Amino acid sequence: MILPPNATFDLYRSTVDDGYGDPTDDNTTPLLSGLRGVLSFKQRRVLDPVTRTPQQETDYFLLLPKGTDCQNGDRLHDTGTGNWYNVDGVNSLPTYGFPNDLNVTLSRTGG
Repeated sequence: MILPPNATFDLYRSTVDDGYGDPTDDNTTPLLSGLRGVLSFKQRRVLDPVTRTPQQETDYFLLLPKGTDCQNGDRLHDTGTGNWYNVDGVNSLPTYGFPNDLNVTLSRTGG
C-alpha cells in the first residue's frame, strides 16, 4: 500500500440462526482483526426525487492490502471510531508497478 493507513478494522463474515430459522449477523468473533487500511469518503448534496428536498449523501471507500480476504456482504468494524460498515463491492486496482491493493466500497450501518 502506497498511502499510509488511517484506520484499523475487524472483519466479520459469519451468521447465526436467530431462533426462527433466519440467519442473522454474528458480530462476536471476527474472521480477521487488525486490518490496516486507508478509509476515505466523498460527500455530495442530492435532491429527493419526490419531495425535492436537499439531502446529504456520503460514499465510503477503503483501500486494503493485496491478498486481504474481503468479500461482498462482509461487515467491517472500525476499532478506532466504533463505526460499522457493510462491504458493497470489492475490486482489485491496476498495478502500475506496485502491488495491486483492493478498492472496497462501503455503506455505513452504525456507530
